[in-house]
Amino acid sequence: MLKIGYRKQAVKALAAMPAKRAAAIVAKIESLARDPRRRDLDVKALHGQPGFCFQVGDSSVIYTIERDRIVVDWIGPRGGAYKE
Repeated sequence: MLKIGYRKQAVKALAAMPAKRAAAIVAKIESLARDPRRRDLDVKALHGQPGFCFQVGDSSVIYTIERDRIVVDWIGPRGGAYKE
């Protein structure tokens, strides 16, 4: 299992959203940490920059894999990451 790290924005986003949605996102991140190559999680590679993205409901999660850990870079509304 890979370790999981969160950037400051991701922590703030999880704290600001409803508990059920935050729990669903954290559960999917933990599933990903157990097996990053799982196909059923519908993970897509980002275009033009390193990293990956997946959706949980109306939220997007952008992360990178660094050696032995997953770093969650951004969590927010679907499509919102591409406007920043």
